Amino acid sequence: MFEFKVETRRVKLVWFIQSIVTSSTQTNYGFELLTRAYFVDSDSVWPTQQLFQYLTHHPKLLLEITTRQIKDIADVVKQPIYHDSKFWINLSAPLIANESLFNQLWKFALQPILPILKERIVLEISEECVSDFSSIEHMKLLQSSGLKLALDDFGSGYSNLQRLNQLAFDFIKIDLGLINQVPVDIWQSSFYQQTIELCSSIGGLIVAEGVETQAQADFVQWAGADLIQGFFFSRPAPLR
Repeated sequence: MFEFKVETRRVKLVWFIQSIVTSSTQTNYGFELLTRAYFVDSDSVWPTQQLFQYLTHHPKLLLEITTRQIKDIADVVKQPIYHDSKFWINLSAPLIANESLFNQLWKFALQPILPILKERIVLEISEECVSDFSSIEHMKLLQSSGLKLALDDFGSGYSNLQRLNQLAFDFIKIDLGLINQVPVDIWQSSFYQQTIELCSSIGGLIVAEGVETQAQADFVQWAGADLIQGFFFSRPAPLR
């Protein structure tokens, strides 16, 4: 949990996790760390999109929150209950692109993680991060240290196929917006399958996001997804 002040109101952040399962056996592979925000005075929810918009304009606070998340997960992965599960954490674009912010995140949160634990931490990177030389070099440093990288939301409106060739991502997450009409709509289903084939040819494990029905789960398994995430298998639950 993490608290901070926005104008005259205090905000409480609570960590949630959602399971990611293997496509072949539908057994647990890992967990994605999610953030939920509440106003302390009323316990009402602060929508996630509004929270991230606020943090984008307050990068030092974003750095502080991400540092706390990484340290918390570095402790959680040690617990026997999670065995060899991987934990996925979102790494926002400002923390990758800004030299000063990245150096602080690396020094105080990422570098101190034990090597044996780094391979169980997956940093989710949005596509806009793969846009300049500095950001790519930062991501290469993360991978060389043993951390895993996932390209998030591939197939969204600003997707660029060239990004797949700029870095050897360990995972590629297919944008959940692409699965809305799968497998009902033939064209959308064909496009989804071709997206998976394209990503598979580059390398890395493919994660199908937003799976909410048995039909969708069956389809993405048939189409070649390696991992599945969505409400059909798991809804977010507080991190214990």
